[in-house]
Amino acid sequence: MTHVYDLVKRIRALSDAGADMYAVHLPSYRHGEFTVNQDMMTNQLELLGEHVIPKVARG
Repeated sequence: MTHVYDLVKRIRALSDAGADMYAVHLPSYRHGEFTVNQDMMTNQLELLGEHVIPKVARG
């Protein structure tokens, strides 16, 4: 299992090398308050997006 911080570092390194698309395979399992696999995957994508997607000025 990869920590989101390590995944962010890897994606940024690939971006610096010129990559513009990334495929992320999320594990399917249950954890804590997440009762449906889809809930867990959605949460992981939200965390990834929070750390990777650049902040866009709203205006």
